[in-house]
Amino acid sequence: MKKDCRNDCVEPVRFPRLIDNRASLSHIGYRIGTYSDIWEYLRRNLDKTAELAKWTHRSADDPGIALLQGAAILGDILTFYQEHYANEAYLRTAQWRESIADLVRLLGYHLSPGLGGKAQFAFEVKGEAPVVVPSRFPLKAQLQDHAKPSEFETISEFTAYPWLSKFNLYRPLTTPYLKAGIQELRIVLPDQFTTPIELKPGDRLLLGEADNLAEPTRLANAEIVVIDSIRELHGTKLYKIKGAMKRTTDILELTAFKLARTFHHFGHNGARTFTQVPGKVKSTVTVVNSTTTTTESDLPPLKSTAFSRWLDFLTESFDPAFSYPGNTSTTRIVIPSLEKKDFPLDGEVQDLATGTRLVIQTTIYNYNNTSQTKDFTLVRKIDGLKSTSLTWGQVTGTTTIVTLDQDLLVIEGPAHYSLADIRNFLIHEVASPPMLVRAGQQETSSVDGNELYFLGTGPQAQSLKGRAVMFVKSNAEPQLAHVNNVPSLAPADRRLLRLVTLDHNVPYADFPNEKPLVTVYGNLVSATEGKSESAAALGNGDSRLVFQTFKLPKVPLTYLISPSATPPEVPELQIYVNGRLWKRVSSFFGRKPEEEIYLVREDADNNSWVQFGDGKTGARLPSGIKNVVAMFRTGTGAFGPLEVEAKVQAGARLDRLDKIQLPGIAAGGSEPEDGENARQAAPGKTQSLDRLVSLQDFESEALGIAGVVKAGATWDLVNNIPAVVLTLLMDTGREGEILAVRETITNYNTGRGPHRFPVIGPPQESKRKYVAINATYGFDSTYLKDEIEAAIQIALGVSSGKPNARDDQRGLFSLLRRDFGEREYATSIAGTIQNVPGVIWAEVKGFQSLGTPADPTVVNPPSVTLVDNIMSCESQNVLCLYRGHLQLTGVAQIVAEVK
Repeated sequence: MKKDCRNDCVEPVRFPRLIDNRASLSHIGYRIGTYSDIWEYLRRNLDKTAELAKWTHRSADDPGIALLQGAAILGDILTFYQEHYANEAYLRTAQWRESIADLVRLLGYHLSPGLGGKAQFAFEVKGEAPVVVPSRFPLKAQLQDHAKPSEFETISEFTAYPWLSKFNLYRPLTTPYLKAGIQELRIVLPDQFTTPIELKPGDRLLLGEADNLAEPTRLANAEIVVIDSIRELHGTKLYKIKGAMKRTTDILELTAFKLARTFHHFGHNGARTFTQVPGKVKSTVTVVNSTTTTTESDLPPLKSTAFSRWLDFLTESFDPAFSYPGNTSTTRIVIPSLEKKDFPLDGEVQDLATGTRLVIQTTIYNYNNTSQTKDFTLVRKIDGLKSTSLTWGQVTGTTTIVTLDQDLLVIEGPAHYSLADIRNFLIHEVASPPMLVRAGQQETSSVDGNELYFLGTGPQAQSLKGRAVMFVKSNAEPQLAHVNNVPSLAPADRRLLRLVTLDHNVPYADFPNEKPLVTVYGNLVSATEGKSESAAALGNGDSRLVFQTFKLPKVPLTYLISPSATPPEVPELQIYVNGRLWKRVSSFFGRKPEEEIYLVREDADNNSWVQFGDGKTGARLPSGIKNVVAMFRTGTGAFGPLEVEAKVQAGARLDRLDKIQLPGIAAGGSEPEDGENARQAAPGKTQSLDRLVSLQDFESEALGIAGVVKAGATWDLVNNIPAVVLTLLMDTGREGEILAVRETITNYNTGRGPHRFPVIGPPQESKRKYVAINATYGFDSTYLKDEIEAAIQIALGVSSGKPNARDDQRGLFSLLRRDFGEREYATSIAGTIQNVPGVIWAEVKGFQSLGTPADPTVVNPPSVTLVDNIMSCESQNVLCLYRGHLQLTGVAQIVAEVK
């Protein structure tokens, strides 16, 4: 509580204040007094001077008082800047980037310049012929969260193929066996591309196991199916049948015929039996005494079947007759006689032709054992045709008799199948050549794999070999893959499904054969940010001068990451002196006098300066007029996806170019390194002397890479192999660059590390685990509530949720203060709020996790309730607080002074 000294004591003036700061402070106090301290000190000293004791009018309108107040204002300004400059003199407390850059430069550390981004652009070209994309082809893309379009140039010459502009890959297909329940068929032979069979819904197909694939004469296990519907998949027609197959055995393929009309045998619908009454029969009987008696009597009626038919005879003629014991005459039931290959149809047919195939289905009896029967499906051809009138039993009518190329006799071992019932005959007209059919293909049941199928010709498929492809799926991050192999498959000129082998497994659910989910881009062109500027003469060389320095005429100079270089940032700059290319180096230290070298440095305003040697460490410039020429590129900071509805623009003409896509993101671009990052990274990199030895060295190097805001390194066994395991947290919106960062660190280990162990990224990507807080606090009513809440946000370290945001890093949930996997407590949050000046008390009423959303700004938590006093965090994640998830309720308190 405040002490009241108005009556019985005089509070001492705090001027000049004693300068006393303990170690390791983030800010040091270096002011001997503020305006109020200085003014109070001067006012009180007025009373101590006898000459001024009677000076009673001390309002601001008095010139003397105004003079003293002006002195207090001047003192306030001087002490403010004294403290500010004092803090800027130390790396821990400095705030200005310029100050931090000057301090770390004393240790040999240079703040990283802005970096140019990299991207994979997909070219879509028209026509049938390939299109060559030249090196340094200019592109322009408006990226999200960027005020101006970013300019890129392709890295190398590239050939774009029209068929790889935008296409699909498909999940592998398997062919099931033909068995009971199969509902879909496809024709394998004849080739449906060269000799298509015309089928339509309602057509009948006869399926069976043929004795001869080329010229079948018999089909086993035959059945007739009816086509219900037809669909096409990858150029192959699939025929769905009504119902399903009813096979009892499984087989890969069957022979099939398309059926047209179906006929019966003539007489199949006659009476089962008929009775024929013969005439009178005379008989002579000789008795005793040679008496001869002649008598005349009626024969008994003849009952016979009209449905039996022999399929094989001892003679060529076929004349069915019936006799009875004692009768020497015969009764004919088929008139006229038929040959054994003759088969009368149940009507006259005018449009059958010689050579037409017929499929005959019937039940045939064993001659040796008529109780033994068997169903047969036989295939024959028509050798001859004739129309005639025929009598079969009691049926007489016109018919077409077809003569088959061979009889229907079937001999199986001792069984001689030669007798048939004409009522069982079905004679099908065949309307197609023999077809070989299999079941419709089904997608593999495997969950994932590295084999997919491309639909195209052989040369089109071969153009994929060795290429990078981009998989783009709605509401998912684009994925990059490389095609390792494409086997040859004949015929090369036909569009077929052709196997493509990738460098890694993909989920097959993303690549259905119908309604594909993933769009594949195959004309991927790598490009780096930067615009090639016209050659610029930097100035005149003068051999009398040492360390001549020239400024590049345009900024910012493009830098790209080269993992093998030290430092890894390499400028897109070439310097020619008298038409000869000189070499860029990182330092003049240890260089020879005659070496034609130069170095590049950036100042605090990001201007680039080129410096040459002094004749002792690096050669001096030869004298000449405008003999120092620079070829360079400008542009940095590109990262992130393309702006919604924005289009990539080509910066030059390219024949048959249709459009350019940016299916993925631009990665790697960054603004110049800020002071806060340098404050953390410089000490570690200075200690490492550009060698990667300790775990902290790996962390420091990772922090120096664009997009990395937090890094952790540990020793661990990975598949029983010692390795450095990195945990990396990327800046908001730059999660897609994690693979590039891992590759860079691995190359660092190869070039500047011991290279005795692998460097492995985390098993899963590090993320921010967001929390929501609901807090109530009481505050001194003499303070402004808005200012208190702003101070509470700083104390808690809230983030803005924006990419590349310069969030305050002093608070409880700021990234620099937190470790991976570090938990937090509700009591710590309450204590942090209560330590804010003006806050009297604080209570946390709600504290809960919101998970790891990619964009916290779209998460609107409901009323936050206290789930637990402790908030845990996974080992690879970091707790974070988005400002929109902090709910504060302030209660004004009146604080009475104690007298």
